[in-house]
Amino acid sequence: MIEHKIKHLSSGTVQFTAEIDCDKGTFPSVKTGRAVQWAIKTGADLKGADLEGAGLSGANLWGADFQGASLNGADLSGANLRGASLSGAYLNGANLSGANLSGANLWGADLRDADFEGANLSGAYLSGSDLIHAGIRSDGYEFFASIRNGELWIKAGCRYFSIHDARTHWNETRRGTQLGGESQALIDNAERLAKLRGLLFVETEEPA
Repeated sequence: MIEHKIKHLSSGTVQFTAEIDCDKGTFPSVKTGRAVQWAIKTGADLKGADLEGAGLSGANLWGADFQGASLNGADLSGANLRGASLSGAYLNGANLSGANLSGANLWGADLRDADFEGANLSGAYLSGSDLIHAGIRSDGYEFFASIRNGELWIKAGCRYFSIHDARTHWNETRRGTQLGGESQALIDNAERLAKLRGLLFVETEEPA
């Protein structure tokens, strides 16, 4: 057992000291991940904590409060974040593939370059975040959009494509059908919303 200190993101002061089962030579990402799980078990405050790069793949983080915390670059693949509060949290570049975010509060969260492949976003609150809910297809598929490396990515059910590949996929598989037309319309809507919200660069013509 060793002690691992977690600092507050803004003040830099020690927020809590976790007792974790690993040695001093363990990777910092693993230490931070175990400190998070220790905090959840003991009721330590995670709000506003600096948890950058935390290794939390597959972790049970149900209902955890990460409000205002930094999880930039964290590995949250397959994690259970159902009902978690990530309001105002920083998740830039986080791996959220396969994560359960159903009912999570992502209000105002920084989700740029995050990976949402296979993530469950059902019922997640997205207002003010970098993740766009573009609408629901008539068969119940919800379309979401996010920015990765400056490009718009589309998530619908198990599908997760760049916008170019998304358009190609539904053109090839659903061309001439209602669902195909709806898919393209929802992709167009996602692109428009991303531009209106300043998430995508909009080219303007030079004055003559």
